[in-house]
Amino acid sequence: RDGSEKEVPLIGEYRYSSSGQVGRTLYTDKNGEIVVTNLPLGTYRFKEVEPLAGYTVTTMDTDVQLVDHQLVTITVVNQKLPRGNVDFMKVDGRTNTSLQGAMFKVMKEENGHYTPVLQNGKEVVVASG
Repeated sequence: RDGSEKEVPLIGEYRYSSSGQVGRTLYTDKNGEIVVTNLPLGTYRFKEVEPLAGYTVTTMDTDVQLVDHQLVTITVVNQKLPRGNVDFMKVDGRTNTSLQGAMFKVMKEENGHYTPVLQNGKEVVVASG
């Protein structure tokens, strides 16, 4: 779910492990689902390895107790990150008229450092005007 209680398939990477054992990495399918069969009974932890771009995870770890003849369904809720808008306009310092074509690289502050914002693997650059 995407946090607004709308069910949206979110393809992601999860890791599960039984108590104290090294985990196995699984990926959700196009429907946002993972099906694991033939697990020995016991307690397992499902951990979202990394939230999808544009989302944050409310609970990274989900513990599950498997008992005989019981199907367990886990629902992991991801919250869509809030979005904002910015309008850029570069102007002449003396006449205050707009100057078209000035290029701006969009950067985001993270941990005291600015890094380029990426969309589809490319840095976001916008033009004034």
